[in-house]
Amino acid sequence: MNRTKISIALLIGLFSLSASAFTFVPACINTYLLTVNRYGERFFLDSTNRNKGIENPAHLNIVSQNFENLGEFKEFSRIKTEVNGEIKNIKVEKTIEKSHSQNLRMAARLRKQNPDIIIGMEVKDIEAAQKFSKEYLNDDYQAILIEGNDERGIDVCYFVKRALNFDFEVQSHRKYSLTNQENDPVFSRDLPVLLVRPAGASKYSKPIMALIASHLKSQIGGGKKPKPGEAPKPDKTVIKRTEQAQASVEIMNILKEKYPGIPIVMGGDYNNDIRVAPEFAAFYTAGLADALNFDKNPLKLEDRFSQYYFKLNEETPVPHDSELVAAQLDAMMVNPEFAKFILAAGIQRDVRPDGTESSMPTTLEHVNKRASDHDGMYLVVDLFAMLKQLISN
Repeated sequence: MNRTKISIALLIGLFSLSASAFTFVPACINTYLLTVNRYGERFFLDSTNRNKGIENPAHLNIVSQNFENLGEFKEFSRIKTEVNGEIKNIKVEKTIEKSHSQNLRMAARLRKQNPDIIIGMEVKDIEAAQKFSKEYLNDDYQAILIEGNDERGIDVCYFVKRALNFDFEVQSHRKYSLTNQENDPVFSRDLPVLLVRPAGASKYSKPIMALIASHLKSQIGGGKKPKPGEAPKPDKTVIKRTEQAQASVEIMNILKEKYPGIPIVMGGDYNNDIRVAPEFAAFYTAGLADALNFDKNPLKLEDRFSQYYFKLNEETPVPHDSELVAAQLDAMMVNPEFAKFILAAGIQRDVRPDGTESSMPTTLEHVNKRASDHDGMYLVVDLFAMLKQLISN
């Protein structure tokens, strides 16, 4: 089956692919309309709860979470081995998948916040997303996923609670280009926009809010350490993230022009420290701010770490010694129109399967046992006030 057909039928999560057929999965949303424009696929998704008397919550809980390879991935490497008396490089395939324990930890982490909407990164495909919801989240969530540009197949997506009584519009930007060239997409994955409207509202009406899922270029393949006497070369990944930040702001400006005053939140993994990295200057110039700033007791800047890894400490006597590096790669960036509705915002640290808090990682093994090498970001917004403002306008 070709990728286009899968994109049309699967990515909104209303169908899953079996060996030979599509299987309908009950959802809180139904396909209303599919179109494709120069940015990518666009969907209108209608609530099936419209006439059931279901009321939406007064407060809306939103979580942004990098799942760190949710699904089954194939990894290829080469090893030297003797074949018929000759040493040859043999290609070896390895399957990588999250352990049951890690999935339990992720589910426990999410239950801590009871999110209505999850902005997810590093999700293999729609089937992996729906499988996780079904097996670990009581099938309470419907996944919305559009296949993006990543060669490994890690995508960004949304999980929306089935009990919500909203209509959604989803716009992919996987084809968005700063050069206007057809085969020159700026985003490594995608930058899908999720517009939220009251159930039954006109498809042309102003949304309650816009959510954006972001996963910018990783630091892999960046500038190498120059040899003695050589001038340092520009880090290509920094250049790419700078372009992606610029494109993200352009897309927000399109939204604001179409829907003046719309509250916007962009959750994601930005793959560098959002607090200090220069490539994100465009965000702050555009008036965006970290949602953590608007909590009643905001975390100090130095405590806003969200991703963990260990690197070699070359200054220690032991060559293999390593040290923990923690930085804030994750954030929910909000415009002023969204910020005024924030009731709480914070970082959801890792927890054990029983929900008890896990300690700070001290070894690489500890990091690898966590639900993800990224913590989750959460915020709570006054949905009642948002709706009231929408009606008054």
